[in-house]
Amino acid sequence: MSINPELQRKIATPEIKAKLLEIASEFDSREKLARAFGYTGGALSQYLHDKYPGNIENFENAVREFLKNREAAAELKSSVISNDYKETSISTNIFEIIRICHLQGGLTIGCGDAGIGKTMACLHYIEKYPNTSYMVTANACFSNLSAFLGKICDCLNIKPYKRRLSDMWNALAEEFAGERKVLIIDEAQFLTVRIVETLRSLSDQNPNFGICLIGNTDVITNIYNARDQLRNRTKLIENYHTSEITADDIKLIFPAITDDDERVKLMLSVARSVHGLRGAVNVFNNAINSDDISHKGLLQHIKELPKKVF
Repeated sequence: MSINPELQRKIATPEIKAKLLEIASEFDSREKLARAFGYTGGALSQYLHDKYPGNIENFENAVREFLKNREAAAELKSSVISNDYKETSISTNIFEIIRICHLQGGLTIGCGDAGIGKTMACLHYIEKYPNTSYMVTANACFSNLSAFLGKICDCLNIKPYKRRLSDMWNALAEEFAGERKVLIIDEAQFLTVRIVETLRSLSDQNPNFGICLIGNTDVITNIYNARDQLRNRTKLIENYHTSEITADDIKLIFPAITDDDERVKLMLSVARSVHGLRGAVNVFNNAINSDDISHKGLLQHIKELPKKVF
């Protein structure tokens, strides 16, 4: 017996349905999965139960495009160097600054040029000590005290009774009380002195609580130098620059060129420039995608950088 064409149109393609069910666990909810290809969670549910009332061909075309892009991105990612944490000289120092802050409490500062591994060190620390360390990334949208305290509460899943400053401060003070804990604030150059003073008061409330500010050199000029109270309570401050990146760091990040001193020197030149290690990684990835990581191939992509290296 033949299937009614109208009914057949509403039946999901088994392969597509199976693929959606396979990757569903990678998303926080089916709503987020559906949003990834432009539909609602309700539409996805209807589709999976062969009850989708709309144009199923359009639905499946959207899914196919989503899956194709997803697979292409995975292939591209596998072709470039890993984003895994590497214990470079500077990232190791940043990690140790956070560790000291965690163990001794109080305020510490680790800052320096862009692209030298500060954020990677922060993320690695959170991964290593997930139960007693917290990380919040500042930005220009959270430059007032109320907004930033609210951001910290949201990141820690703290829900104060009200969003008044006093309520948020008390909720955070309770959260950070007790055993040694550390709050890492990346991109701390966006903070105001008032915000840092308020965070410092949390540490004064509980000496075991550490606050580690990570950012560019503006952290020193705009915050550390602003008030004696902050300087007096800062237990450690370090400032790093791209000029401190070493050849061993380059060999660690780019093992494919470890035995080629000329290419190591070339990539070191990029890393020590305004582009930092991040820029060097971008150059190497572009060379990989062009199937040419020779000295000539790397040099070609270095010349394409927005700011000259040589």
